Amino acid sequence: MINTFQGLFIKADEIKDTHDLREKCPKIMQIDLFKDFYADRTYTREQKNRIIKWVAFQYDPKSPFILEHNNLKNRKKACAEAAGFYDEGMVKDPYKSFLSLDDDNAKLLILSYLKICHNSIWREICTTEQELEELNELRWEKIKKVITTSTQSKTIVISDKDIMDAASKKEKLLDACQKRIDYLERLYDTFFSDNSDLEKAINEYPITPETAHHFV
Repeated sequence: MINTFQGLFIKADEIKDTHDLREKCPKIMQIDLFKDFYADRTYTREQKNRIIKWVAFQYDPKSPFILEHNNLKNRKKACAEAAGFYDEGMVKDPYKSFLSLDDDNAKLLILSYLKICHNSIWREICTTEQELEELNELRWEKIKKVITTSTQSKTIVISDKDIMDAASKKEKLLDACQKRIDYLERLYDTFFSDNSDLEKAINEYPITPETAHHFV
């Protein structure tokens, strides 16, 4: 039995099909992806309102549906019904591509919503991804020195001690990388929670500092 929708980023339970969300939910419309989606005429206002309601019901970490439905499939169905998608005449509407995550817009909208709800975790993901990238760049450095003059480039063979020191440095870099990989796995687990279908669906949208702006 649903008891409360308090704490959701938007008051999805109060959204009606006829509402203009630019007036009803101005803070969600401040997010570029949602603003662009709402301006897109591919969907009617009714469909867009229901899609945004479904995103909030399904993915907001404070949604009561998460506590009520441990089974992901059952929760998606319950959230779709609560958003109004199973009314008579709605069967063939294109919302289905959103609910099955077959639509790229769906993945990006949901990621953007999760980024707002898990802002501190998002920052940690971006920071750790950046650290991992920098550490991997150091691991790619060759164990040798090259001196370049105006006429030629020549390699100087370094001592066995220098080679061992460099190898030891690479081992430490590997350990540092692995720690961040393990940490990222924990962060992603928290970020996506039990929405395994979403995590799988966005594999082609790796979350890095370079791509982060696509989701906000």
